[in-house]
Amino acid sequence: VLSNPNCQPCARVHKQIDRLLKLYGNEMSVQYIFSSFGQDYDIYRRFLIAVFLNNKKETACEIMSKWFSAKENEIDDFIQRYKYQLDSEEINQILQEQDEWINKNGLYSTPTIFINGYAWPSDVSILSLRYMLAK
Repeated sequence: VLSNPNCQPCARVHKQIDRLLKLYGNEMSVQYIFSSFGQDYDIYRRFLIAVFLNNKKETACEIMSKWFSAKENEIDDFIQRYKYQLDSEEINQILQEQDEWINKNGLYSTPTIFINGYAWPSDVSILSLRYMLAK
């Protein structure tokens, strides 16, 4: 999922992906690539990457869900509350790799969802995936 931490449509998709993960648990996995509206907003990308670097998967997913459910004026509270180191070499490297991937693939729109390497149609709800995964 190519997602922007400050994007309302991305927040809606994140909630839908959460629902799918609750339904299918370990049968599916999700990888997030974060983009932003510009360097002034990279702190939010850094924060979400730090969440995954500093927590177990379940805790990281819980924090990220809270992030995408928060009101815009609460977002900076997350950064203050968790006090992660946001300017580490590891985070810089991940940001660089994500930016290279985004540029290499000519992506500019969020949210953009890929399923097994194929772009999911933007006009089809990701929740429709549950019909394809039904046993």
